[in-house]
Amino acid sequence: IDGQRSDLVVRTFKDGVAARLAHDHVIRAQGVAGELVFEPTRLHEARLKVVVQVATLVVDELKVRKRFGLEGAVSAGDLATIRENMLAKDQLWVDEHKTIEFASRRFRENPDRTYTVEGDFTLRGVTRPVRLSVVIDPLGEGLLRGVGKLRLKQSDFGYEPYSGLLGAVKNQDEVVLHITLVAAPKKGP
Repeated sequence: IDGQRSDLVVRTFKDGVAARLAHDHVIRAQGVAGELVFEPTRLHEARLKVVVQVATLVVDELKVRKRFGLEGAVSAGDLATIRENMLAKDQLWVDEHKTIEFASRRFRENPDRTYTVEGDFTLRGVTRPVRLSVVIDPLGEGLLRGVGKLRLKQSDFGYEPYSGLLGAVKNQDEVVLHITLVAAPKKGP
């Protein structure tokens, strides 16, 4: 997996009676690594593994907020607080759980030329089966790009969404992971 060309972004959604005082957030993974193993004529037998280092997650970059249609920049002070809350023991618990991982079990080609990818998603030490639809396109020079979305509930992975001010400001349980993975041919022997 080409970590420089790949893009994984989680979008969270605000909730609560004081939601107008809060922000939807976008969290981009910088440390994307992994491997896609396949034969071009037998993509249905492909194997994919993706690993993200939790400590490399970046919150609310202005360019990413704009790309997802979110208004305005988040102040530096708020960014630090959001990141601290995100990595805390009651959320992603980075001190205990260093990675987020996905390992495919099956690729299935659909009649519309998309693929259904089934696999295991591990977050915060909890593994759950997931299924998502992916569009796979060749980019030339041996590059292959897969694009899809995955909806996840934080509570399925053993923690409740962030909540502050006695629940007046909180995040919804469901988040959306926007996935663009680019695979490049392995270099060397």
